[in-house]
Amino acid sequence: MGAWGCSIPAAPRCAQNPAYANKVRAALERGASAGNFPHEGYEADWQRRFTLDDLHARGKRALGMESEERTRQRCAWPGHMRVFGGVPENPASPRFRSRVLSVAA
Repeated sequence: MGAWGCSIPAAPRCAQNPAYANKVRAALERGASAGNFPHEGYEADWQRRFTLDDLHARGKRALGMESEERTRQRCAWPGHMRVFGGVPENPASPRFRSRVLSVAA
C-alpha cells in the first residue's frame, strides 16, 4: 500500500483551486485517488464507497458543485455558524458572542 497524505486547499480563490476541485470531483466519481495522492484506486470497486451524493452542502460547495448562497440555505447545522455581512464567523470568538447577544437583546 502506498503512502497516504492529506490536502487542505483552503487558499483564496485563484485559478488553481477550481481546477483542483474539478479533478478531485472527477476522481471521487470514479472512486480513484485524487491527483496529489498515490494512484492506488483500491476504492473503485467498493460497493458502499463514499460518493458525491454523500457530500453535505459545504463539501459540494468546496468542489464547485453548489453556490455559497445555496450552501447557506441547506446548511446541515443551522445555527452552528452565523453569517454577518456575508463573512462566516467563529461562534467561539468573543466578537461573535457580543454580536449575537446584541442582536438577541
